Amino acid sequence: MQAAPNSAGEKVKTPQAKKSVSSIASGISVSQKKRKKKSSTSFELYIHRVLKQIHPDTRISKDGMAVMNSLIGDLLERIATESENLSKKSKSAAAKQGTQSAITARDVQCALRFLLPGELSMHAIAEGTKAVSKFNAPK
Repeated sequence: MQAAPNSAGEKVKTPQAKKSVSSIASGISVSQKKRKKKSSTSFELYIHRVLKQIHPDTRISKDGMAVMNSLIGDLLERIATESENLSKKSKSAAAKQGTQSAITARDVQCALRFLLPGELSMHAIAEGTKAVSKFNAPK
């Protein structure tokens, strides 16, 4: 708090922004210290693992990795959006009763059939079914 004279000549304390000792010493304001880096989902590690499983001696450039990361992120977003739409349509009766609906494995399966062509959708559905059964297996 800083003392400042008022109209009557009395000193009145006015609020002042508090700074930590470390921020004063380093010359960085408190608001700059509290900023966090935006988190973004990256699939680069998983793309690299799959690439090494299939072609161990093949490398991928930084630009190629960025394209693959963008492709997978876009596809994931499309599948999630389509699954949500299918879930809302199939659960309209449940929504009228006031119960909440969740995206089911069947909704995702139908979205994959709709979004991916031919054999690619069959492989995606097979891998998804395998993952769901592994998740639901007794531990």
